[in-house]
Amino acid sequence: MGDVGPRLVLLVLDGFGWAPDGAHNPLREADTPFLAELAARTPPTLLDASGAVVGLPAGQVGNSEVGHLTMGTGRTVPQAAVVIDRAIADGTLRERLALGGVFTRARAAGSTVHVVGIASTGGAHGHLDHIAAVLDLAEAHGWAERTVLHAVGDGRDVPARSLLDDLGRLERRGARIATVVGRRYAMDRSGRLERTALVVDALTGAGPGPVDDWRAAVAAQYGSGATDEQLRPIVLDAPRVAPGDEVVMTNFRPDGLRQLATALAASGRRLTTMTRYGDDVPAAVVVDRAPVDGTLAQAVAGAGLAQLHVAEREKYGHVTYLFNGYTQRLQPGERHLLIDSRTDVPGFDRAPEMSAREVTAAVVRELESGGAHFVVANLANVDTVGHTGAYAAVREAAEVVDGCLRAVARAADRHGARVLITADHGNGERMREADGTTPHTRHTANPVPLWAPGTDRVFARTGDLRDIAPTCLDLLGVAPPPGMTGRVL
Repeated sequence: MGDVGPRLVLLVLDGFGWAPDGAHNPLREADTPFLAELAARTPPTLLDASGAVVGLPAGQVGNSEVGHLTMGTGRTVPQAAVVIDRAIADGTLRERLALGGVFTRARAAGSTVHVVGIASTGGAHGHLDHIAAVLDLAEAHGWAERTVLHAVGDGRDVPARSLLDDLGRLERRGARIATVVGRRYAMDRSGRLERTALVVDALTGAGPGPVDDWRAAVAAQYGSGATDEQLRPIVLDAPRVAPGDEVVMTNFRPDGLRQLATALAASGRRLTTMTRYGDDVPAAVVVDRAPVDGTLAQAVAGAGLAQLHVAEREKYGHVTYLFNGYTQRLQPGERHLLIDSRTDVPGFDRAPEMSAREVTAAVVRELESGGAHFVVANLANVDTVGHTGAYAAVREAAEVVDGCLRAVARAADRHGARVLITADHGNGERMREADGTTPHTRHTANPVPLWAPGTDRVFARTGDLRDIAPTCLDLLGVAPPPGMTGRVL
C-alpha cells in the first residue's frame, strides 16, 4: 500500500450518550478538559443511534452491535430481532429448518433439548418471547417434557433484579428450568475462560449440586448483594447436557454467548444458534445473515488504502466482524489488533481505565509509523463500566477516555491525520433511576455526539449513525459505495 491521500482516525466512545442538561450524569461531572474544549469551540453534531435508524423496532434503545454495524455499513440493516419477531407473529419461525431439525433429531434419538438464552425483556441480546417460541415449538413436536431451560440473568438491559418476575413468566408457561446463571459468567466476552468453565460445568453436571427452589436460591444471592448479572450458577434437579443432546441458543446478538458456544462446540455438543455467532463457531443457524456488501472497509480497501481496526477484547468483535458487516474476512491492506482486556479484577468498576491506554498507545504507534490511512478504534470504558451501575467509576472512566482522546488528537496533529470522535449508543450519561438513588445500568435512547477536532470542515448539526461511513470516506477522498444511504455530514 502506497502513501495515498489523507489519514483518518475514527474513535468510538462506547456508551457515551449526549445529555449535558440531564440529571445523574457523571459524564457531565467528570473532569474532561479535552472534551470541554471541543464542546466550547464547536457544539457536537448530534446523531440518532436508536430505533428504526439502526434496524431496531421504533423506540428501542441502541446497542454496540447495531451501532458499529450501522457505522461501518453506512445504512440501516434490519436486525435479527425484528426478523425473529415477525417470524413468531406469522408462525413461520417453526418452519425454519434449523429449529425443526433439533426436535426431529431429538425425538429420533430420545435425547434432551437444552435451551440457553438471556431471560430478559431488554431486547439487546435476546428476548423472553424468543425463548417462549422455542418452548412452544417443543410442545408442538411433543417434546416439551424432554426440553429444559438454562436461563441467563440480565441485570444490564433491564432493572438489575428483574429475573424473579421475568423467569417466572416462562415458568408459568411450562418452562422446566434446569440452571440459572448471570450474564457475567454465561456471556463473558473478555476471555475469562474460568467464568465460561463454571457455566459449562453447571450445564454438563460437573458444577454445584442441585437446589429445590430456584427462586429461593436467587433471593439468597440477592441478599448477598448480587444482581441478576452477577448470579453464580444455580443448578436444579433436571437433565444436564449429555453427549448426543441438542443445545439451542436463543440470543440473537452474536457476541454475548459466543465464548460459551465455542466451549460447548469444542466438547462435541451439537449447537443450534438463533443467528451466526461467528464463522468459527460450528452451529446450525436459524436466522442467518449474509455479509453486507459495500462497506466502509471495502471502500477503503478498494481505494488502495491500508486500514487498522483496534479494540480491547470486550469490544473487539464490534470493530471487526460487526463494523465490517457480519464478516471476519480481511480486505486487502486491512489489519485487526486485539488488546487483552483486564482479567485481574472482579468487575470493571474496580478498574475503570480498562485497557484504554493500551488501545490509545496502539493508535498513536500507527500514526507515528504511517502504516494505516484509516484507523477505527473503540474505547469501551464508559459503556462497560456504566453497566456496573457504579457512578463514581463511570466518572473516572470518562476522565481516562478524555486523556486518551487528547493523546490521539495530538499525535494526529503531528502526523497530518484527521480525527472523528463519536459513540455507538447512550449509557454512561444517565446512571440513576428517577428516584435518584437506584443505579441505572441500561442503555439510553439519547443521541450521541460527533466531533472533528482540528478540521476546517463545517459539519451538519444533526444526523444519524448511517452518516459515519460516508463522512469518513469523504474525508479520505473516497466515493461512498452506492449501497450506503447515509449522507456526508
